[in-house]
Amino acid sequence: MKFDWQDSIQRYADGRASPEEVAALQSAMREDSELRAQFLDYLNLDESLAAAAAAREVVSTVGLNFRPREARHFIWPPRWLWRPVWATAFALLMVTLGIWGLRFESSWATVVKFEAGTTILRNGGVRAAQVGQRLRPDEWIQVRADSSAQITVGGLGQILLGPEARLGRGRQVRQLELTSGFIEITAQKQRPGRPWLIRTEEAEAAVVGTKFSLATAHGRTAMRVEEGLVHLTALESGRSEDVGGGNRAYVDDDAKPEVARTRQGSVLLLTSRIPADNKWNRFNQMIGDKFVGSRLWQLGFRVETRHFDEVQTQDLVGRALVIVSLFEYGVGEPALERIHLAQASAPVVCLEPAAYPVLKMTGAGQGIDHGFKGGPSPVEILLPEHPLAGGLRGVSDRLFQEITSWGSPGPGAVVIARLPARSDQAVLFAYDNGRALVTPSGTPPELAPARRVGLFLDPFSVTQDEKEVWQLFEASVDWSVSTEGIR
Repeated sequence: MKFDWQDSIQRYADGRASPEEVAALQSAMREDSELRAQFLDYLNLDESLAAAAAAREVVSTVGLNFRPREARHFIWPPRWLWRPVWATAFALLMVTLGIWGLRFESSWATVVKFEAGTTILRNGGVRAAQVGQRLRPDEWIQVRADSSAQITVGGLGQILLGPEARLGRGRQVRQLELTSGFIEITAQKQRPGRPWLIRTEEAEAAVVGTKFSLATAHGRTAMRVEEGLVHLTALESGRSEDVGGGNRAYVDDDAKPEVARTRQGSVLLLTSRIPADNKWNRFNQMIGDKFVGSRLWQLGFRVETRHFDEVQTQDLVGRALVIVSLFEYGVGEPALERIHLAQASAPVVCLEPAAYPVLKMTGAGQGIDHGFKGGPSPVEILLPEHPLAGGLRGVSDRLFQEITSWGSPGPGAVVIARLPARSDQAVLFAYDNGRALVTPSGTPPELAPARRVGLFLDPFSVTQDEKEVWQLFEASVDWSVSTEGIR
């Protein structure tokens, strides 16, 4: 005797089905073509049922007397569907599922392109991705730290998966789960009341029709909205915020999402092909850049890397931020001059003191205007309330454990941290928009066209993943791209 699935379908429609019941129904529909056809018939009734519910009184007025048994050539719903409660629930099923009515047997995404290291996960198994591959409901796509991929999701749009992304279909209709890494979504305009939901461990984003990025790592979800509107909810507290274009938001505790105005665009990371000097010990140039780049992805930024020998002026267009990373003296300075980075309208975070003079952040004298010193050094936080301080205060001995660098900025800069008892040796300083930069005597003054930050990252502290180092780095990035208070 064949099992009657009518009750299971109805329980699913009104949200009362357990995960076990959903799985059983999924399995049955995959194997039973008659059940699939019946399910489709029910879905096809939605429009007529919705109309019938709305026009019931009109039908009664005109005295329509049409009995199911007289309609042999029509698909007629069971009597229980005509009751207002059941009709409403069944209509809700159509609104909720839409074209996902076939979700039990169809794919949830299609792989468009990918780089090496992109894999598909299913029931503990792992296999390489393929272009055109359709992902089953129980399959996840995963991207390693140095790779990326692109997929399309029916009814949602295009998704770029960045480093360490792991994405799968959620347990609800029109829901995806991001368990790690970065994604950037270009969504289609969604029907009112039917947003897609993108869920991380900390938050859930309701997508109306927009372009935004989402990243989750280290217990925090970061989101940047380029266009449109996203409704972001902190799962622990249930508190929500609407995040519009030109804003970013963080969720990392039980408070409501922290929203702020921010510049749009990707981050350009400038670095060198030449390995770091061996005297730096325990440090490899590529690892250092990977760490910096990884942190940027985790802040919700799309990152593009260019080497100093290949970067062009047009690479500066459309950037939310430019990061100048580590290089030996004589390697990066000519490239920065060639692309006129000092005059660029994009904010710059400079992690290499050798570039300070080119960017007019300090004078040119090595050992006088900027320099290095070996060994550990404590750091004095002068302005703990400034956003660039990243919440640090007092004296820290965790920032520089192997090598220290400093710069002597001009009077237009704000000094956040310095070497103790050395007012002329700043280890974290910045120029706000329009502040006077350092120019040679007798030359016209120049003003910062966008924010500029000077911060050196000690290789040992970076590779040891010192928390305070990343607090200052992330604070520098956030402050640089923030548009709060900028006219």
